[in-house]
Amino acid sequence: MLPSRLGRSGRISAPAGRRTATSVLLMGAVMLGSVLVGGTAASAASAGPASLERSTSVAAVTASSGGMQTAPSQSNLEAPSVQEQAAPPSCRSIEYRGNSGKISVQTNNAHRIQWGITMYDSQDSVGRWDVDTYLNGRKTTSGFHRTTTGPYIPHGSLDARQGQRFHVEAHLQSANGETHHSVTNECIVP
Repeated sequence: MLPSRLGRSGRISAPAGRRTATSVLLMGAVMLGSVLVGGTAASAASAGPASLERSTSVAAVTASSGGMQTAPSQSNLEAPSVQEQAAPPSCRSIEYRGNSGKISVQTNNAHRIQWGITMYDSQDSVGRWDVDTYLNGRKTTSGFHRTTTGPYIPHGSLDARQGQRFHVEAHLQSANGETHHSVTNECIVP
């Protein structure tokens, strides 16, 4: 049983109508060449943000939950939940989608993991990023801790061994005043 990674507040809420199909489509085009595998993000985005979050065919595997989430206002607080989860999926090629961004993970045959975080609205990526990566629960050196002044896609890579569990914990305080955080996104190195 794994606790849900809901960030510092432990809550998630999706702001209604926050993203337009156009902004989602534009950000879908900004893909990490070395981190993402091409897919059908544009076709999913053209149907609107709600279907983008439900899409399951962007990369080899797309998780229907996870990724980056917009933090709720204080009036929207709910009790944190604990999720029971089967074995995590493979890190071969997976995207974890949230309501404000996605976390993409790929692993090559030499067990080198490449990861990246893409916000659906590029202006949300401007601000203070605190990102840590973990193998088997231990923090790695592949994190990202800095303030960006323009749109940016935090990314990194690290060597791993087959069977290790990898996950990303991220917190972003956007220059526009919004807070975003990662939620459950663990995978197993193939």
